[in-house]
Amino acid sequence: ANPLVGDPNHTVTHRVQPDETLSHIITEYYAGSGLDLSVVQMAIVKKNRTAFVRGNPNFLYADKVLRLPSLNEMKDLVLGGKNKNDAPASG
Repeated sequence: ANPLVGDPNHTVTHRVQPDETLSHIITEYYAGSGLDLSVVQMAIVKKNRTAFVRGNPNFLYADKVLRLPSLNEMKDLVLGGKNKNDAPASG
């Protein structure tokens, strides 16, 4: 019943609280989703570079608003962007 998995285009924003870690946020929004949480972490950092000190997932600025990526956005990141032609190459 996780909306981030049930709707592949669903996205959420989250304001980072003092002493909150990325792990806490991932657990809150993606727990039980069946997703590889290391991929989720990478996608969140990539979509929210200014929320992290030098892009480091271990150093998150408090009071930043994170945009938590949808399943389709994560898929695009992993696959290297949107590919409108999903047909296999011939030959």
